[in-house]
Amino acid sequence: MKEKLRFLGMDVHAETIAAAIAEPDGEVRSLGTIPNRMESVRKLIKKLGPVEKLRVCYEAGPTGYVLYWQLAELAGTHEPRGSLNGLSGHQTLPDAAMRDHRQLLMHRHKLVQIRTRVKNELQHLMLNQGMQKKQKLWSTEGRAALASLSLEPWTDRRRKDLLNLLAMLDAQLESLNDAVTRVAKEYPGVPLLMSQPGVGAVTALAFVLTLGDVHRFPRGKQVASYLGLVPREHSSGGKQRMGGISKQGNRLLRFLLVEAANIAVRFDPDLRKEYLHRCHQKHFTVAKVATARKLAVRMYWMLRTQTPYPQVLSSRVA
Repeated sequence: MKEKLRFLGMDVHAETIAAAIAEPDGEVRSLGTIPNRMESVRKLIKKLGPVEKLRVCYEAGPTGYVLYWQLAELAGTHEPRGSLNGLSGHQTLPDAAMRDHRQLLMHRHKLVQIRTRVKNELQHLMLNQGMQKKQKLWSTEGRAALASLSLEPWTDRRRKDLLNLLAMLDAQLESLNDAVTRVAKEYPGVPLLMSQPGVGAVTALAFVLTLGDVHRFPRGKQVASYLGLVPREHSSGGKQRMGGISKQGNRLLRFLLVEAANIAVRFDPDLRKEYLHRCHQKHFTVAKVATARKLAVRMYWMLRTQTPYPQVLSSRVA
């Protein structure tokens, strides 16, 4: 006899949860909106009867982890899903250690952005004094020129504060870089990915932490879709219109892949050839993103087949 199951759907927001139930006979009815609180979720699950005959699915953003823990505590069966862009299967939730390591990468990335802003402010200060050093400003000679400028009191205060901030950020980022190197050793796939030119510890670790078990992706195009590196499609009446990339998924990893592609095209002959060919047809930024997509697919196959670079070039991704 076929088991009669009830399916509870939950649309999760920061403050509220909209719920609906699908009965075994096919009837679907709304259960209204409840506060996004543990007690409210517990009351709702209890009201719906035995958890053995209940299946829960939900769609959520950053608040999804909390609901996951709540359902686990209630011993309910849950099937988390997300925006998987055509990928068939369930979204894999990372464990506590992987989530914490993601925070390490995100924290480092944010500090790098702050340091870039501080450096830009110092460049702007030099331009106001009629001096343009560009990258040479961060050399020993450039820093000495910056320190030797005779400035008005508040301009001098600005220079000192910015230099203090820069020194503090440099020290913090050095510590975080060491932490990334230590954490990377905990994941066997990271050294494998680092054999690819252009891919360092940060990019490799972000790739492993974001994808999780690579075998949940049947093909490379699902990986590219998952990372938002495929074009948006607007089709109607038999006409297919392709737009820019979808930008779904992990924004940090997408940024790191584009940065890695910038370096890879200088040292990887295969990627460089394709990049230069696309530059003749498209804008170089489009070619750069296309190279990042190919790099992501190659990295996926490196993990799936456990094949390092350059041996991976002779496989199906070459």
